[in-house]
Amino acid sequence: MQVKNFHFGQITLEEKIAAGATASVYKGSYRDKPICVKQYFCDEIDWVSLKNICHEMLVTHHLQPNPHVVDFKGYCVNPPYVYVMMELCDAGSLYQALKERKYSQIERCRHALQCVGAISFLHSENFLHRDIKSLNFICKYTADEGLRIKLCDFGESVKLQAERGRRQTVIACDMPSLDQVGDSETRYNIHGTLQWMAPEIMDGCLYTKSADVYSCAVVVWECLTQRVPYEVSEGVDMKNIRSHVRDGGRLDCKSLAP
Repeated sequence: MQVKNFHFGQITLEEKIAAGATASVYKGSYRDKPICVKQYFCDEIDWVSLKNICHEMLVTHHLQPNPHVVDFKGYCVNPPYVYVMMELCDAGSLYQALKERKYSQIERCRHALQCVGAISFLHSENFLHRDIKSLNFICKYTADEGLRIKLCDFGESVKLQAERGRRQTVIACDMPSLDQVGDSETRYNIHGTLQWMAPEIMDGCLYTKSADVYSCAVVVWECLTQRVPYEVSEGVDMKNIRSHVRDGGRLDCKSLAP
């Protein structure tokens, strides 16, 4: 499996749409076709960060092609920058899209089904995402489907090996240049974002597909209610989410009743 390496002269950077500590994100084009370009400044990333960037590229590339996963185009090294090219989804994250306008009940159900479809596909490929949230689904509008939602950000993802009895263990993605991931070290570490985190992960338990499913269920709740998980109106502030969830508390689903 080979990841495509672009020549920088084939890429055009246009509008900057986001910026972080180590990278900026641009709308760009490749041979007159729109793309999203993530620009990493080499002086701002260490070897561990570079390894993580490569890991995410390889996982995303491995999951191609699938309508539920963001299209990965390739990469380019042009010192002092490393560029990663992906499909342009210019409607932003699902988190943003759900805030910007009110959707009909049918549209909200379609959005939820797309998110579930993405996680179902990921698990069918025997991957764990480990940071599922509405911020890690990106969107674009299409004339025939409306809001098209795709899963992205596979930096925390790992692949499970074949079952041994009833237990599955983490291995490296079956791709060259990815180091093997230890069972306990990786799967017992806490991964994810608090509002979407499964209670067993808060307790430091083994990360399984069930934890991904819990996080996806929170995203489904967001799609159907168009509300932010554990916002002030839920009566649970950010400091108390952990204790609330570990004590059996869940998001309010009364508004979802027919």
